[in-house]
Amino acid sequence: MEPENNSAGAPAPGTPLPWEASEHAEGTVFEIIAKDNDETYVASCHFGSPTVEPYLASHSQAKANARYIVTACNAFPDLLEALEDLASLVLGTGETDGLSPPEWQRLANAQEAIAKAKGGEA
Repeated sequence: MEPENNSAGAPAPGTPLPWEASEHAEGTVFEIIAKDNDETYVASCHFGSPTVEPYLASHSQAKANARYIVTACNAFPDLLEALEDLASLVLGTGETDGLSPPEWQRLANAQEAIAKAKGGEA
């Protein structure tokens, strides 16, 4: 099932943002939950002992993964909007004739990142 898109055309999360990560009381998982009234469960990052469960992340890896996911997901809408605004500003001025090749490459990189963020291929 494809994720639904938000008004900007980017994939929208099934659970409203913001999210937060916390270590589960059992001590084997970092849970990612929505910071809504129900604290809806979103995902988990499991960890275990490398000698007993070598296929699981370590405690520090699971914690870092959960924090990375939460930070990236919470920041995504604002980052996409800011990048789109900057690209539109550059293209909207009509003063692109003076852009150097490296500047054109940066603009192309921004446009590729926008397309990728909206579910397209870069």
